[in-house]
Amino acid sequence: MTRPRRRGLSGLAAATILLVSAVAGLAVAAQPGSTGPDAAPFVVLVKIMVKPGQAERFVAAMDAQAAASRSEPGVLDFRVYQSGAEPLVFYSVENYRDKAAFETHVKTPGTARIMAVLKEVQAQAPEAQFLHPMSLKE
Repeated sequence: MTRPRRRGLSGLAAATILLVSAVAGLAVAAQPGSTGPDAAPFVVLVKIMVKPGQAERFVAAMDAQAAASRSEPGVLDFRVYQSGAEPLVFYSVENYRDKAAFETHVKTPGTARIMAVLKEVQAQAPEAQFLHPMSLKE
């Protein structure tokens, strides 16, 4: 098997988060201009394991979605990394302006497309964590 190139990818986390948030019933309450914890920037970290022989398909699908995800309002950064020790394991790191930006992101058509691919290539359910800043100070 040819090992996929390591590079920032886009879109996977959106699909993964849609799956995880649907299962977990994640409530996203922030609206643009709101204050409080839901208005704070946050990071979504997702671990994705793909089936043997599916890494290249996974990477190709992510490439197709990369530009669209990075150009969405409220998406501050969106990258997917491949594990150096486990080539079938990928980590998505997504930075959002607030939860409202996240909610908008997971409803895009690109998310639906990536979700369909993810369902076919994932070896197990993705593991997602929502990370909130300890402080908004630089």
